[in-house]
Amino acid sequence: MFGIRDYLKACEYRQGFLENQSQWLYQERQQFQLDVENLVSDLDRVRSEMAGYLVPEINDEHLKELEGVLGGYGLMDIKAIYESKFDAAERRRVQLEGMEEVRDFEQQNAQASRLIKEIEPERNELRSEFMHWSGSKWYQQLDRRRYFDADYWPTFFNKFWDWRAVSFLMADLSKGAGLEFEEPDQLKRHYRQLQEKYNEVIPEYQKRVKQRERIQSLKQEHQQCVTAPERLLGELYAEIGAAVLDYLKSMPQAKREEIAALDPNLNTFLKKELGLSKQIQYLSELTVTRVDNHVQQVQLEREKVGRKIDKLKMKLRRRKRKWYSRSDIDRMTTVKADKWEKRRHKIDKIRRKVADFKKYDDGSIQEDFLWWDLITNGSYGDDIYEVRTHRSQFPNWDHRRHRDPWEDDEIVEAQLIDGAADDLVASMADNDADLFDGS
Repeated sequence: MFGIRDYLKACEYRQGFLENQSQWLYQERQQFQLDVENLVSDLDRVRSEMAGYLVPEINDEHLKELEGVLGGYGLMDIKAIYESKFDAAERRRVQLEGMEEVRDFEQQNAQASRLIKEIEPERNELRSEFMHWSGSKWYQQLDRRRYFDADYWPTFFNKFWDWRAVSFLMADLSKGAGLEFEEPDQLKRHYRQLQEKYNEVIPEYQKRVKQRERIQSLKQEHQQCVTAPERLLGELYAEIGAAVLDYLKSMPQAKREEIAALDPNLNTFLKKELGLSKQIQYLSELTVTRVDNHVQQVQLEREKVGRKIDKLKMKLRRRKRKWYSRSDIDRMTTVKADKWEKRRHKIDKIRRKVADFKKYDDGSIQEDFLWWDLITNGSYGDDIYEVRTHRSQFPNWDHRRHRDPWEDDEIVEAQLIDGAADDLVASMADNDADLFDGS
């Protein structure tokens, strides 16, 4: 028989094993996410390249022809919008170059900076002194009661409080700013002179700063107009390309296949785009079905063992006794490490198989083509809805025998030979369908 400490040790062993599996699952999930991010980047690049292939140049003849091929209209409208932007930028450039602020920018900017520098010391001195006043709470009280106004007339009670506040303010100014005043009226006169000068200098300083900002802003705007043609051309290509890709995405499947049959290069782009999209889809679904599912199971088991450990520790603190059989100990210490290692190998293997796939030319853009079988060489995939549905509808379907109606017979024959070679390699390695543990 075994005591509480023995059983606690067995539970802690199980808890440690589960924590290790939880950590591995977390790392595996991160790797799935990283693979998806890399594939998304590849997909964006392929779409950009496909747009560049379809729109190598922008002229009316090519855009009209492209509208006819794609069965979508609006490309010429986008070009017209940007032509108006080109014209507006050119008109503004000419207008700016007629302004002396732009034409003589160096001289105008230097003069504006000189005017600011002339008044800046006085402005800084006034601000510094004014901060000594405004920073005193006694000044703030007096200012709220309008003590410094010319028509100031205190009430009976305010007269006493103002006298007290002025005394403290004079002490603050003497200590902080080195200003000495013999009586309140002298302080009030000094403040009014300070305020008058402040109201004169600060607005003038701000005016000069704004003038320099205006000169610099006009120069910056002129530079933007100079570089506008190149920038707008890039934006035009990007917007036309995005519109073309939208047409391809939204058009009927039959129309897409018809266009692909007429243009082998476009067909290659479309297959690569679809293949990358499928890789992203499969990895995202596998993250849920083969990682997150186990994460949830491990978490529940960890919580269960954790509660058991807490109860056992409480019993030890209370010096209680309880006996456990060998089977109780074995249930805790039997963690099936080999099964977990096998699961780890299979999950990592299928992840790498999907993420590393590159043979997009062997695929197809037709709707009945199951990319999973091409990417994984027919691995188990019934936990993925698309795979499960396709195999129930087409139980005898084989991606190696699939051919697009417009493809050359020699290409199909070469794919069949490659497929046979892949089968030979796969037969010499572990097969996911045989090894997969549905639990």
